[in-house]
Amino acid sequence: MPTMNKRIKSTMNPFFAFLLIMFLLVAAGCGIQTDGEEERDFSGGHPRLLFTPDDIEDLRAKVRDGWLAEAYQVLKSDTDRMLAASGLDIPESAALGRRINRRINYLMLAGYIEGDEAYSRKAVDFMLHYAEKYEPAHYFNNVNNFLGIGDVTHAFALGYDTLYPFMNRRERDYMRDRLDAFGSELYARSQHMYPQPNSFRDSSNWNSVGHGALGLAALVLGDRDEWLEKAVRQNRAYLLESTDADGWKGEGRGYFGYGGWGCLPFAAALKNAGGPDLVDELPKNATLVVDFFIRQMTPWGQGPIDGITMHLISKYQDRVGLWGWLSVLGSDGDGTFGQGTSDPLPYTLIWDDPELEPLHPAEADLPLDKFFESDRAIFRDGWEALDSMAMM
Repeated sequence: MPTMNKRIKSTMNPFFAFLLIMFLLVAAGCGIQTDGEEERDFSGGHPRLLFTPDDIEDLRAKVRDGWLAEAYQVLKSDTDRMLAASGLDIPESAALGRRINRRINYLMLAGYIEGDEAYSRKAVDFMLHYAEKYEPAHYFNNVNNFLGIGDVTHAFALGYDTLYPFMNRRERDYMRDRLDAFGSELYARSQHMYPQPNSFRDSSNWNSVGHGALGLAALVLGDRDEWLEKAVRQNRAYLLESTDADGWKGEGRGYFGYGGWGCLPFAAALKNAGGPDLVDELPKNATLVVDFFIRQMTPWGQGPIDGITMHLISKYQDRVGLWGWLSVLGSDGDGTFGQGTSDPLPYTLIWDDPELEPLHPAEADLPLDKFFESDRAIFRDGWEALDSMAMM
């Protein structure tokens, strides 16, 4: 009995054999996936900015139990709706770049955690769609100025890094070219808007959103020394100028949530790449940022805590900070786990330390009163629902 290969060889029409050979040659030349091996190629050094392939199993394990499992289910339910959506376009607004980032990050993270490339592929298709749809200047001129182009560059830099294993060669080359174009536009705008240090301008979320994105693009592309130097300088200035020595955030919770969303992923990626720790090199004000937000919590558990503070809570093992974060954003609070326009939920799942346990401020002997160098003060008579507080 002839083998399967022999039977195919003896019965295949030469014309169809020719067509098959031509298809395989074209597929190889065009980067079409034929065996799936390249789709899961981790040999290119990606992902590396916020996590590596070695971290994936730990990431899966830590979302199986406790509050992290609840937080992941919040992300997963939204991600399933994204996966089921028939189109790729989303409504345009000033937050377009952040919404692009949200969709890429949600689908990407679910893909890794579930081990399901349907999520990863949808994220790639969505990223490629928006990389092609608009030129960089559109985000500056028609979306949200320096913030608009910063938001979308942030999205494409992290997307290129985390989705690299699921793109083919042509898609990777295309995204590198587009990311270079977006980064070049952002750097040119930065040179005009931030030519030299300025404490007022440097303390703004505009600074960190734009230059955090510039730094992520520089790290993922490599050989962009002038971009990276500018990003380090400006994010260092943001961290120093935006926070008093006792933790008071001049722009308040909302703008710190956005500014931190811009700065802290870059700071983490820079450290992971062997660069300086921009947060840890500061005076102790970085460790007191979470304390600033905890002080403003109402006795009944509402407050100005933003999801992005999980980076600082985990970094400094702030158990009282975790108590406050969960009280406001966890299942005992609003249940969003930090979801929002500048959505830090994927970063929360990446950064959180599952071994860290919350600690009630009364058990930590946290003083009830706090005076700030900005001539503000917060007073309270306790941390329970029927207690009172005053701020002046």
